[in-house]
Amino acid sequence: MKLTIIGPIFMKLETHSTFCVEFSSQHRLCSSLLTPQENIDQFGKCLRTHGHDYRAEVTIVGPSVLGRSRVEQLLKSEIHHKFHDRNLNDFWENTTGEILVQKIFDILSEKLHPDRLVRVRLQETPRNHFVAGLTEPNTHF
Repeated sequence: MKLTIIGPIFMKLETHSTFCVEFSSQHRLCSSLLTPQENIDQFGKCLRTHGHDYRAEVTIVGPSVLGRSRVEQLLKSEIHHKFHDRNLNDFWENTTGEILVQKIFDILSEKLHPDRLVRVRLQETPRNHFVAGLTEPNTHF
C-alpha cells in the first residue's frame, strides 16, 4: 500500500475534563403508540417498573476553567438532585437509555457554554452504556 501526502494536516490538541455523577432511579419502558401486546413484545420485563444505579460521565473541553466545584455543583443540582430516588417516567414518557442520555446532554448544554460540552456517557448497567455528543474518535484508517 502506498501512502500519498496530499497536503499539510493541522491538528489541534485539546484537553478534556470528565466529571462523574451517580444517581439511582426507577422507570418502566412503554410507549403510548404501541398496543399492550406490542409493548410486551418490544420491552419484555422492562415493561415493569424497575431501577438502575446510573453513572453519568460528563466531558467538557479544556481544563475546568469553570472551576471544578462549579461543574460538580451543576451536576449535583441538575442531575443528582432532580433524578435520584425518582421515577424517570415522571419527567418523560420514553425513558430508554438512548433518550435519557440525550435529555441529560440537553439539560447540561443549556447550563454550560454550548461549545464546551463534548459528550455525556450514561452507564445504565455494567454491560451497557449510551453516549450523546461526540463519540470516541475513529483512529482506524
